[in-house]
This record gives sequence, C-alpha cells and structure tokens, in this order.
Amino acid sequence: MFPYYSGQRRPRQRRWIRILAITIVLLIPVYFSARLIGSKIIEAQMKSYTPFSDESPIAQLTVTATNTNFKWKVQVSTYDSSGNQVASPQTYLEPCDHWVLKASIISIQPWLALDVPSGWYMLTDLEGSHCYDQHGKLTTSIEKIPMDGSTAPMIQDGGFLNSVKSIPVASTYIQPDGITYNVIITPTSLSLTPTG
Repeated sequence: MFPYYSGQRRPRQRRWIRILAITIVLLIPVYFSARLIGSKIIEAQMKSYTPFSDESPIAQLTVTATNTNFKWKVQVSTYDSSGNQVASPQTYLEPCDHWVLKASIISIQPWLALDVPSGWYMLTDLEGSHCYDQHGKLTTSIEKIPMDGSTAPMIQDGGFLNSVKSIPVASTYIQPDGITYNVIITPTSLSLTPTG
C-alpha cells in the first residue's frame, strides 16, 4: 500500500510545481507593469517637485546687514536638478535677523521608483524670526515668504502600500553675517555650508 501511495503523490507534486511555475511566469509581467504604471502616476503628481540625488545643492541663501535701521537683506537663489540657477536671485528687505529655509521632501520606495528618482523636494517657505517693528522694538512675529512651490498642493504620506513618504524639513537659522550658504538636501534634511 505504501508504494502505491507514494506513486500517486509524485504526479500531484509535479502538477503543483507546474502550476506554481506558470503563476510566477504570469505574475512577473504584471509586477513590472504595475511598477511602470505606478512610477508614471507618481511622476505626474510630482510636477511641483524637483528630483534630487543624495546631498545635492538646491539653493544659496545670504543674509546681510543694510544701512536701513532694523532691515536686513535676504537673498535666495534656487537651482534645478542639474545644478543650473533657475532664475535671478530673489532679494527681500525684511525686519528680521534670523532666517531659515523650509522644504518638503518626498521619498518613494525603491521597489516602485522604476525610471523615476526616489527623492523629490519642493521649497516651501523662507521664514524670518527675531523681528523688529518700525520703532526698533523686538516682536514675536514671524515673517513667512512663500517660495515658488508653496502654493502647490503638498503630497501626503501613504499612497499604494505606503510607497510615498513626505517629510517637512528646515535648515538651521542664519543671521546677517554676509556669508553665502549652499543649501544641501539629503533624503531627510536641509543643511547649510558656507561657499568658498
């Protein structure tokens, strides 16, 4: 009885192996098609964002003193993903002497990022604190200067199988030292390094 039973088992095992192999062969194109479609959907949603690789310079920031009492010159230059300056530097005359640049960083899971960069960013605000009124009195107010993408809709965490992660980040504060700082982006932070 035992040999007959084991003989019956072999054809069943082979049948299951064939079914499993066919299933795997059929699922491979479905998997890659889903990745490609998912990547294209994500790329379409990222129109307001700029792709980046690790530790890319994305802007320059300078704060300098002026001859005007309680006004400081804040200058920002932004760059595209190739490192080219996007437009002429934007200059603001503001009553605050501590400034920070803020951004939103989007990370896409590598398994979904087929032909699409896994890191994207959008500069959101240039924020000044330690501000003064017209009489030179220190106030608690905060100056917010919207950056190019700050009116665009922000992408939220989640998506298909939590494939998209959104992280709000900020650089350290700089004061009116007249030094131009490169703004460097990483997947989790903004940092400032003096030029030259």
